[in-house]
Amino acid sequence: MTIYQDKKGNSYSMEVLHKRLLGILKYIDRIARKNNIEYYLAYGTLLGAIRHKGFIPGDDDADITISRDNYYRLIEAIKNDNDERYRLYSLENNPQWFTSTARVVDTTTKTALAYSKTLDDFGVFVDIMPLDGQPDTDLGCKFHFALMTFYKVMATCADHKTFVSYERSPGLKKLIRPIASIRGARYWGEKADKLARKLDYNKCKYVCYGTANHKEGEITKESYASTIDWPFEDAMLKVPVGYHEILTGQYGDYMQLPPEEDRVPCHIYDIYDLGQED
Repeated sequence: MTIYQDKKGNSYSMEVLHKRLLGILKYIDRIARKNNIEYYLAYGTLLGAIRHKGFIPGDDDADITISRDNYYRLIEAIKNDNDERYRLYSLENNPQWFTSTARVVDTTTKTALAYSKTLDDFGVFVDIMPLDGQPDTDLGCKFHFALMTFYKVMATCADHKTFVSYERSPGLKKLIRPIASIRGARYWGEKADKLARKLDYNKCKYVCYGTANHKEGEITKESYASTIDWPFEDAMLKVPVGYHEILTGQYGDYMQLPPEEDRVPCHIYDIYDLGQED
């Protein structure tokens, strides 16, 4: 489970976490609009926008996605912004980073992920996932994502000090960890990133979130042809024009609420708010 505390050790609510996440989303949105860069809310953040016009109750993270070309533009724009509160972590600016997914972190917070060498002593964050092309054929996809999964597992094994309960095959990963660690997480992460970039996004019919590990409803590039400004909490953020196709592929009947017992945070980390007001 996720634990939330302020700087004095007092527990605080999910609403405070959502406020911090929303602050990061607004920051990314501001940078993107300033530089005419299109991005899209993704995964549970997109689902929350469409179904709740904000965060899914109980959701403890936020994600956006962006075409690979625009990803590099956004990363560069954030790097050049030099905001004191928000810090960027990515393959492009951090030698310890090991995944194509970049993160913008609120430095007025701290997170403790004791199982990770890289992500421990971090902060509340929003993930930025590049959109890449994927093979058109089933056989091509199976090979592409099998190899992608291998690289991702090796990177995870090299990074992790231990394995949390929701991960698959923790026993096997413990056996793999010494082998993966010879090269290190960064090596395997760069292999995954290179594979993700192998297919030209602009020439592919189907696209996926960077280092994804499976076909998610065969999402077509047309779903990301443009954006719609959509109400999200007290902001207007961007969703892809094909959000129905995307969410249906990922969640099926996405407007149907899950059973109440499943409406709980899915990550395991502690979050400490350092007390800075917005």
